[in-house]
Amino acid sequence: MEDSIFEEIYRETAGPLWAYISRISGNATAADDILQETYLSFLRSSFEKSDLKEAKPYLYKIGSRLPTPGKKLSSISAISWEVVRQLNRKR
Repeated sequence: MEDSIFEEIYRETAGPLWAYISRISGNATAADDILQETYLSFLRSSFEKSDLKEAKPYLYKIGSRLPTPGKKLSSISAISWEVVRQLNRKR
């Protein structure tokens, strides 16, 4: 997936997706972690579509299935955190 396509998908979905994850997890801090893990899982997936209409439900599906507070999140490498930081700076 091209960077510009991912950036557009991220810009359009990050806010509403975070709100959704925050509601289902009941924890804003956990929602931050789950949101980042959601996008990392999305990037690692074999999802080939570049259409926001198709990416959005897929992201919500990933976010819904990730662990909530009390369950351990998978580890995120320092490189992955840097990618997320750079994307957040662009918002």
